[in-house]
Amino acid sequence: MTIFRDACHYNNNSSVQTTEADYLIKRLNLDLKYKKLLDVGCGDGKISAAMSAQGAAVYGIDVSEEMIAFARQHFPECRFQHLAAERLAEIRGRFDVITSFNCLHWVKGIDTALAAARNRLKTDGIFFGLIYPRCHDLWDAATWVETLPAYQTGSATFSNPYHFYTRDIFEERLIQAGFAQTMLWQESKQATFASREQFKNYIAGWLPHCAHYQASFIDDWLARYMVLTDQTESETITMAYDIIYFTASCTATDVCSE
Repeated sequence: MTIFRDACHYNNNSSVQTTEADYLIKRLNLDLKYKKLLDVGCGDGKISAAMSAQGAAVYGIDVSEEMIAFARQHFPECRFQHLAAERLAEIRGRFDVITSFNCLHWVKGIDTALAAARNRLKTDGIFFGLIYPRCHDLWDAATWVETLPAYQTGSATFSNPYHFYTRDIFEERLIQAGFAQTMLWQESKQATFASREQFKNYIAGWLPHCAHYQASFIDDWLARYMVLTDQTESETITMAYDIIYFTASCTATDVCSE
């Protein structure tokens, strides 16, 4: 399975991503009815569809052709386009709402993407979403496994596409992009998986190492993760993680131009 190309796997193993997006949408409690909404990094489309069900006219973009094909097939009530976040400026028109869940930490050209999001947002619109800062146990386990002899050859050609942001650094990026009003907060969360297999499937759905190294990587990763988190004797797995939520907008006098 190549990361973000097996849309069926992701759809079946992305409960954390879906839960966190739903949490933020409910917390903000925005009236999405009749709103023109752009979902950046829409993935398999299920979060886009949830916002469409609230009355929004949803247009989703994603860098993965496979994800877009899945979204188009399963959620025809939304419009979807194969487009990277860095190319967001190519989209015509402006939006009442722009969202991005579980996406921006993957975007190499983050400044380009954020500036384009600002320029595609209506003056009184809102941009909101979430990213994940570094979860040390998850990433430390991957780094450790890469040092094992079985993976050292592959390590020479692996470059982690995940970008780690703190709350303050990401806020700086939003301000530099031209957003005048920002609000960011970080929360510590836990997710419990009923079995090791369920947890492995979740991790394999997004951990980039799993797409680069041989199939045994995920098993070695899990073994190390369970040592780091003192869960070696447990069948159920609890994953602790932090999450950064954000909202951003223009002021009434700072018009988001075309």
